[in-house]
Amino acid sequence: MALGDGIESYPAAQARIVELEERLERYVLQQRVLDAKNRVRVSVLSMTVENDWPRIILDANDELSHFIEFNAFRVNIFDPGNGNQFFSLYEIHDGVNVDLKQLVPTYPALDLAFTSGIPSSRRSRSEINRLDGIVAEDTTQSAVDVPFSGGTISIISDIEDAFSEQDVIVVGLFCNVIDEAFHRLSDIRKIRRRDQLLHQKQHLESVGHLTAGVAHNFNNMLQGIMGNIYMAKMVASSEKQLGILAKSESAGLRAAQLVRQLILSVKPTPPNDKSSMDPTERIQAIIDLARSTFDPRIEVSVDIANDIPPINMDPSYFEQVILNILLNARDALTEGAQARIDKPLINVHMSVGRSNLPGMEGIDYLCVSIVDNGMGMDEVTRLQIYEPFFTTKSPDRGTGLGLSTVRSIVENQGGHIVCISNQGEGTSFRVFIKLNHSEVPKHTNEKLATILVVDDEYLVRDSTEAILKHHGFTTLTACDGQEAVERFRRHSPELVLLDLSMPKMSGTETFAAMRKINPTAKILIYTGDENELASNSFEDTFVIRKPYLASDLVKVIEDILGVQQEV
Repeated sequence: MALGDGIESYPAAQARIVELEERLERYVLQQRVLDAKNRVRVSVLSMTVENDWPRIILDANDELSHFIEFNAFRVNIFDPGNGNQFFSLYEIHDGVNVDLKQLVPTYPALDLAFTSGIPSSRRSRSEINRLDGIVAEDTTQSAVDVPFSGGTISIISDIEDAFSEQDVIVVGLFCNVIDEAFHRLSDIRKIRRRDQLLHQKQHLESVGHLTAGVAHNFNNMLQGIMGNIYMAKMVASSEKQLGILAKSESAGLRAAQLVRQLILSVKPTPPNDKSSMDPTERIQAIIDLARSTFDPRIEVSVDIANDIPPINMDPSYFEQVILNILLNARDALTEGAQARIDKPLINVHMSVGRSNLPGMEGIDYLCVSIVDNGMGMDEVTRLQIYEPFFTTKSPDRGTGLGLSTVRSIVENQGGHIVCISNQGEGTSFRVFIKLNHSEVPKHTNEKLATILVVDDEYLVRDSTEAILKHHGFTTLTACDGQEAVERFRRHSPELVLLDLSMPKMSGTETFAAMRKINPTAKILIYTGDENELASNSFEDTFVIRKPYLASDLVKVIEDILGVQQEV
């Protein structure tokens, strides 16, 4: 009896052999799939940079094509930070990479596969249309989405009912290694982000050291220039001359503001100016500037309460805060937004109240609210707006320092800033500044004061002396700390204008020596060196920052001395 005849006469034995053959085939297939996965895994383990990710996808595509016939292979990554959408990072169609980071139209089967963790199969064109709507290419007849933790793998065919249950299982096995690659990619991105932050921090520290040195010399030169411009205005003989000098003075102030903004952005320091200012007067001037320079289609409305008291804040810092926010609002209304906005609007509201914000509970505050109906921001952008050098604007329109400076100023003032924004719904900034309840010094007609001007730069020293003499003050000068201490001991001036960066004896040492001679001495520090201010404690003193307007200097001196000089 032949062997074949014997097997055929035993159905049970024949069925057993078929079962063993099928098990062997599944085992061989499983081993081949595992080997293929391991080859891809070797590529995953060699990933060191983000640009290695496409190689992983290509390797997975090549290995998977040995087991399944398909026309397109796609990895869809779920992006919760971009409106819970999917991005097709790489699509390989007929073995060719044809797509790089393209938004995937959201269709139900993809969402269902990712959220449920169960593969979603569409075996015919009618099934695709019924489940997803007409979103796939016209030639697509079969599609499967198999989920992993970061998204799905999609396989697509131009043949109807192309993929078996076994094919879906094989894709699921490859999803495991793609999942490993996705987590490794996430780790690489985190490391890159950490390295970027470290590099940025080192960069900021380097810029901080550089600006500390530049600011002192640059501000001294600006102060000398602006002081002499002021004195030139006093003797100008025509309106034309006055106009030219006024433009020069304005340019000097803009240059000073740029230096101060850079210093604050790279190394924030607490404002220490004890002079009182009227926020209503300042904000009206800023609004007038905005209305005269912004696109005339933008309406800038203002609503200021009647009971706004003075605040204790450097006027230039206050102006920087408000103007920077206004400029961002303007840009939100002009960069592609006007076509979708019938009436571009910026509303500025200023009021006082009592805070319940964390860290400011029960504190009386001034609140400046600036609201625009522009583009708005998504959550990812909103969380980054205060980072130095972060900007969504083109390089020629923004440095990324504006809002970083704003937060530094407000928080160092003891205040708080809140931003509320949604994409397509506009943006609201609310700035909270503590109110100053100290009594403003009263002006009386007392005797003329003697003021000691201490500065190693003759341009600053001479121009400041000229300004003070013009306003009726008696002046003494000193070019270094040792000379200043000697003149202070000998003449007992009512006020000292003290620069911090000087030879022989530093401003800090000079300050301490003068206070040792007279603990109640009135000392006004005038400096452009923000870092020097931040690193020292100057008790019961006053600060004005270079370069300053002559009128601001005179006002601060009058507040300190409590006298009204005759001009």
